[in-house]
Amino acid sequence: MDTYDVTPTISTTQAYEELVRQFYVPFNTGDVSIYDRILAPDWIDDPISPGQQPGPDGFKAKIIEFRQTIPGYHVTNDEILVAGNEVAVHSTVRSTLRNTASGASQTDRPFEMRTCDFHHIEHWKIVYTWHLEDFYGLFQYLGALPGH
Repeated sequence: MDTYDVTPTISTTQAYEELVRQFYVPFNTGDVSIYDRILAPDWIDDPISPGQQPGPDGFKAKIIEFRQTIPGYHVTNDEILVAGNEVAVHSTVRSTLRNTASGASQTDRPFEMRTCDFHHIEHWKIVYTWHLEDFYGLFQYLGALPGH
């Protein structure tokens, strides 16, 4: 019986890392055209954001919305780990929240939040992304919860 080494080569590992790095560029630039090249047509975003339509087009619209409603939205990839065709990314989101409470003038409040994403790649496209945002930490950072 033949056995095959399915351990990715360094070049495959580096290519997967670069592919996934491109996923985060639109968060920082607003140019969502890269998603046409890196996301599979039936890509799954799990969990889907409130009001977001499924698939790449729904995600593109959500990124544009983030960029319009949260000024300076910026994602930094802190750590990327590649295992086979799966890529894990730990990131930090930084931006400013605008508070337009009834009758009050607009105020800006900087924030940061950590996220973890797990991307699955098939045929050089991202087919599935599972993500988790640390909203508890964000609320602590903003002073809405005790402990930070």
